[in-house]
Amino acid sequence: MKEQTSVSCSSNCSAIKDLNHNYHYFVSKLSHEIRNPLTLVYSSLQLIEKNYPDLPDSNLWGQIKQDVQDIILLLNDLSSLNNSSVLKPAMLNPADFLTSVAAACRPSIESQGILLSLEIPGDLPAVSADAIKLKEALINLLRNAQEALSEETEHVSPIDSSARKSAAADTGHHRKILIYAEHSEDFIRLHVRDNGPGIPSEYLNDVFDPFVTHKPSGTGLGLSIVKNIAKQHGGSVVISTNTCPPVTYTDVCISLPLSESSPEN
Repeated sequence: MKEQTSVSCSSNCSAIKDLNHNYHYFVSKLSHEIRNPLTLVYSSLQLIEKNYPDLPDSNLWGQIKQDVQDIILLLNDLSSLNNSSVLKPAMLNPADFLTSVAAACRPSIESQGILLSLEIPGDLPAVSADAIKLKEALINLLRNAQEALSEETEHVSPIDSSARKSAAADTGHHRKILIYAEHSEDFIRLHVRDNGPGIPSEYLNDVFDPFVTHKPSGTGLGLSIVKNIAKQHGGSVVISTNTCPPVTYTDVCISLPLSESSPEN
């Protein structure tokens, strides 16, 4: 009986593994096959717009372009969510990594009048991580912060942190995003913090659920992707937020274990 049970469990596990593999392949293939022609459609729309300058004045034309962009974004996020478990870890210097991410995102963020600051201790230990996936997670967080700061609010508070005074020293900027890192016990913690309106408490229960969004536009996959990437690295994601003036903010922290064997392959 025990031998039969063992064989049955082994067979079921193998079947589940095959099913999971086929599922991921199907989602990736479907996303790819739909996204490619849609990208060509969007390119054609841009060409048509160039040849017919009066078209952008039409609300219907603008809506068509936006709808196509939204579908492409959804497919990109769906593909990212589906592939977030595929890691290629290597030893990573957190300071160099965060500096690179900030440099890549700064032009887009600061073009909207938002100050992007970076605070990194000089003695952070290296961590085993997939640089591409981790960059994807941070870009998602930076995009969320940027969108939060684009909302109209009556009051925008300074970033509240005495340990990171340099980020708040420039009083000429009221909207701010801060990337900072810290070494805590056996973890490296990477933070993205903005001084936007914060996340209402009623949204926090499902904020990591796929396809759940409380924004006028968005796929609802960004934080799900971040959570999955952190989980596959053996880490976690925690959100701290406050919606009550005078200090409002959202701080999203990705914790990564320092053990080289922590990422799941």
